[in-house]
Amino acid sequence: FAIPCLDTDTINTFLQSDLDKGFSFNILGRGSFGTVLEAIYKGNYIAAKLVDKQRHPDASFTLENESNGMGLCHPNIIHIIKVINPNKQFGIVLMEKCCGTELQKLLNDPQYPITEARKIRYTLDIAEALLYCHRRNILHLDVKPRNVIVCENTDRCKLFDFGSSLNLKKQSKNQRNFMSTVIYTAPEMFKGEEETPAVDVYALGITMWQIEQREIPYSMYHTAEELILQVRAGLRPKLSSTNDTYTALYRECWKDDPLCRPNMLLITHKLSEMADEHLKSQRKYYDQKCLGENCFYSSLK
Repeated sequence: FAIPCLDTDTINTFLQSDLDKGFSFNILGRGSFGTVLEAIYKGNYIAAKLVDKQRHPDASFTLENESNGMGLCHPNIIHIIKVINPNKQFGIVLMEKCCGTELQKLLNDPQYPITEARKIRYTLDIAEALLYCHRRNILHLDVKPRNVIVCENTDRCKLFDFGSSLNLKKQSKNQRNFMSTVIYTAPEMFKGEEETPAVDVYALGITMWQIEQREIPYSMYHTAEELILQVRAGLRPKLSSTNDTYTALYRECWKDDPLCRPNMLLITHKLSEMADEHLKSQRKYYDQKCLGENCFYSSLK
């Protein structure tokens, strides 16, 4: 594959090439508003999202919103290097290249084990990323497994795609385009209420259910209109028979009243406690196992 160089003196040449005839590039992923390909910027391999503004009329909002992530620096967030918006047809988002797989693809793979430790750790990674954003007045507004990368070398999660994000200090509701997937959208958004951090909390709750159940929520509904009516009336994904602390937490996250949902600081605190408890139980299990083996071998002497 060709790997384009997107430095200042070469970006225009790249954009003027006949991109509509198809790519001969290494495609890393495709989304609603753009194609992500491998590129080189200042000598480093990066990921570049190419957005066709003529094909997607709302793409200009996406590029503006992506800029909200440029100042964010956190181990659980894909670093946005630069947003380039040079002409009427194309815009490009330059970002950190992370070798990994979308969380949604891993959840769809029955051969990929989601252990108790992974379930808690993946959720904590996402929550830590959102806590960092909220402390900087940034709402992500499109939290879902498709917007989370699991890095293959660390097995840790990174949140990406700030195309629906909102800077509470700089933007107003009518200056941006709300594009969050319906099944992760908080009910107050269907009522035209203002966005708050509780919107991300709700989406995290639905994502937690999905990590646990490995199913697409509300798969029995075929139209967005029908689902919106049901969610506004209180519908939530079907619960399993288990009612542990993890389940209890995501049920708190998707409460109808945004004021009754926990904030991201409390969520990360509870997830950290779960991680500690799981680690203690694992240590206790292995300690007992080793003790039992020692007793067995001692009886043979």
